[in-house]
Amino acid sequence: MSVDGTGLSGAEKMIDRNIDELKNEIANHLQNTNYPPVTLDLIDSCIEAIRLAEDKKWDHLVKLPDSVKFNGAEYATVNDIIAGQRLEKWLDVSDHAQTFGAN
Repeated sequence: MSVDGTGLSGAEKMIDRNIDELKNEIANHLQNTNYPPVTLDLIDSCIEAIRLAEDKKWDHLVKLPDSVKFNGAEYATVNDIIAGQRLEKWLDVSDHAQTFGAN
């Protein structure tokens, strides 16, 4: 993808334009597709994981909010967040396969 004078790719600009919509969608997803509902504190970590997954950085560690621990840790991999919170619908189909360990 080409980068314009702002230094942002087209995908990054699209995400930035739609950040409020994305936050609302993820909030709804976390609260209504899990029992018990997942804390909304996790929204920013989910968005970061989605952005990193788009770049295929599945093993990158994402800082979790203070109110959330993953196996006792303050960080979780992109793959763990995407799979654990079922965020695949916000990724390309080709990205989706990687979430489940396909090569």
